[in-house]
Amino acid sequence: MNKLFSETTEIRGNRQKISNVLLNGIRLLKNDPSVLDVQKISNNEYIILRAYGVFNRQDILSIVETENQIEYRVDGQLLNYTISWEFETITDDVTALTQVIYINNESMFVPILSLCNSDLSKYFSITLSKIKQLTESAYRF
Repeated sequence: MNKLFSETTEIRGNRQKISNVLLNGIRLLKNDPSVLDVQKISNNEYIILRAYGVFNRQDILSIVETENQIEYRVDGQLLNYTISWEFETITDDVTALTQVIYINNESMFVPILSLCNSDLSKYFSITLSKIKQLTESAYRF
């Protein structure tokens, strides 16, 4: 996999609260205006249908949780990629969440994606902001 870019934000919430948002793939994906429908295939696997998109109109999303991160592994029609979220506890009430985007090295789109990195970064930055918003709106001190 080829690392495309990463971004970090601090979120008022603990790892568990952030994980709850990330592990609820349907809730997070329904905030994406390009998503027409999300159907659960199995416990941590979804099919995503998009109205429009840069490459994939249909994706299979697998959500994988490990000790220090959560990954969204996307198997798309034309492009396969992984979004990795890594946690770092700042205080009991604040967590740094780093989002890293990886694309399949064998994809013919690697050179194209490198050229439009800033547009993709903006798109995924919106996703990171939405995670922050959903977590902080659910967080209670």
